[in-house]
Amino acid sequence: MRYSFITAAWALIAAAAHAAPLNIVEVNAPAINCVFNTNCAHIADESASPIVLPGGIGNGSLQTRVIPGEAGSAAEGLYAYLYRVDLTGIVAAPTNPPCFTNIVRCSTNRVLLLTTNVVCKTNVVGARHEVKCETRRVPGTNIVFCFTNTVPATDVIRCATNEAGALWCVTNYFPATNVVFCHTYRLPSSNVITCRTNTIPGSNVVTCASHRTAYFTNVVTCVTNRVPCSEPAPCIDTLHIRFNRVISTLDFDGNGTDDQGFVVTSGGLDTVRPASVEWNDGVVTLRFSPPLCAGDSSVFVGLVSSNAPGHSKTLLGLTSGSTLDVAARAPTVRPPPIQCDFRPLFDVLGSLTSRDLSAPNDSAASGRRNALLNNLTAASAAAQQGNLQGVLESIEAMSKKMSGARLDWLTPDAASRLKRALLDLLNCLEQFNGEHPDREHRQR
Repeated sequence: MRYSFITAAWALIAAAAHAAPLNIVEVNAPAINCVFNTNCAHIADESASPIVLPGGIGNGSLQTRVIPGEAGSAAEGLYAYLYRVDLTGIVAAPTNPPCFTNIVRCSTNRVLLLTTNVVCKTNVVGARHEVKCETRRVPGTNIVFCFTNTVPATDVIRCATNEAGALWCVTNYFPATNVVFCHTYRLPSSNVITCRTNTIPGSNVVTCASHRTAYFTNVVTCVTNRVPCSEPAPCIDTLHIRFNRVISTLDFDGNGTDDQGFVVTSGGLDTVRPASVEWNDGVVTLRFSPPLCAGDSSVFVGLVSSNAPGHSKTLLGLTSGSTLDVAARAPTVRPPPIQCDFRPLFDVLGSLTSRDLSAPNDSAASGRRNALLNNLTAASAAAQQGNLQGVLESIEAMSKKMSGARLDWLTPDAASRLKRALLDLLNCLEQFNGEHPDREHRQR
C-alpha cells in the first residue's frame, strides 16, 4: 500500500518545533572515505532521479550515493547515504503571456476490504396439476306413492222364490266409500363427490449462499490546483527523506566526538549546504536558506544507517507552496509484525477428523488437512514479518478449498467452523491495515 508521503511530510513541518536538529559536520573528500574503507577508497552505488521545476526549462536531478562500510573500517556493516540536489540543468523560462494551468496530484492507497459474495443456484420447477375433491353424504329415504278409488253408494237386491212359488226380495244399502292403495319405494344413502383441477404453472426456485471474502482495492485521491503558468520557476527550500534511525556513533571530521551526519564542502561538487538538518519521527528534513533555484546545486549531505538500501520516495518542498515527489535510495524499514491471533484457526484445523474432510480415503484426507495446515503456517509466518499481502495470499489458498464448489475439501459443517475463525482473523487484519497505512512503503 503506497505510503502517503506528502501527508507525513507536511505533518513533519507542522511539528517542526519538536524536530531534533542533527549534528552535521563539514568534511572533505577523499578523506571522508577512510571512515568506510581502510584503504580510503570506496565503490559507491550511484543513482539519479529527474527533477522538473514548473516554469523552468530543462531537468535537474536528485543524486543518491550509497557507500557500504567495508570490513575493518569504522563503519563496518553500516551504510552511508549521500544526497545532492542538482539544478544546474534547469534555466528559468522567459516571461510568458498570462495564462493558467491545472496541476493534478494523485495519491493511491491500497485498501483492504471485506465483502460478501453471494452465490445463487436456480432450479426450474415444471408445471403441475393439483386436484381438490369434496365428498357430500346423501342419507337414505322412503318414497311412498298412494292411489285412491272412490266407490259410489249402491243398493244390493237379492230375490228368491219360495216353495209356494212366490218371489220375495231383500234390499241391502251400501254407502259410498274411498278405497286407497299405497306403494313404498326405498332410496338408499349415497356419496356425491365433486372434484376441481387447478393447473400450477412452472417456476424458478432460487437458492443463495453468502461467503465473506477479503480483497485489496486501490483508492486514488486526486487534487487539482489551477495555477498561473507565467510565474517564474519556484525554488527548492526543503528535502524530506524517510530515514528511520540515524547512526550517531561515528566521528566523521576526526575531532574525537561522534557525529550524526556530514556535508562534503571541500573536494566535492558545489558549495551550497543546507541551513539545517533535522530528524522527526523517522523523517530527515534538509532546509535550504536561501533556497536552491534554477542553475544551483547543493553539496553532498551524508547520513549513516544500519539498514540496507531500498527504493523510496522523497519530497521536495517548493517556495511556491507545492511539492514534488522524487524517487531515491534510502534505508529499508522492516514493517511491524501483524499482531493477530492465528490459534483459533490452528485449533479448528487440528480438530478435523477424516469425516470432516471430503476425500476418497483416510490417507487423502490426512494429506488435505496437512496442506491446509501448511497454508496457515505460511500465513502466520508472513504475519510475523509484517507481510499482509503474504498473509492474504495464504488465506485465499485455504478459502478456495471451502468455497462451496463441488470439489471442496471440507464438509459443510467443518467449512462453517473454519469460516467463523477466518472471519475473526480477517477483521483483525482489516484493523491492522487501517492502523498501519504506510506498511507497504516501509517494506520497500
